[in-house]
Amino acid sequence: SKWATLVALLGFTFLNPHTYLDTILLIGSTGAQYEFFAEQLLFIAGVLTASTVWFFGLTYGAGVLAPYFQKDKTWQILDTGIGILMLCIAGSLLMPLFR
Repeated sequence: SKWATLVALLGFTFLNPHTYLDTILLIGSTGAQYEFFAEQLLFIAGVLTASTVWFFGLTYGAGVLAPYFQKDKTWQILDTGIGILMLCIAGSLLMPLFR
């Protein structure tokens, strides 16, 4: 129902700790470095634009890719890619220890 969807939406939005970490800490502290109001407005416009493009692309991409992710092979490819990315990140974090 519409009510259940609205409650789920509000729950995912306001009970998600990343909402507060990203908007208050990350974006707020980054935007606070700008001294002039015009720079702050440009920063806000950039954040809003990037967020809109990201979430639109995420939802549109999910709809486009949904048929592919009904196959086990696609999930295996995605999981392998994520694993390789995690190993690369771990390696980049370990590299300074060997210099």
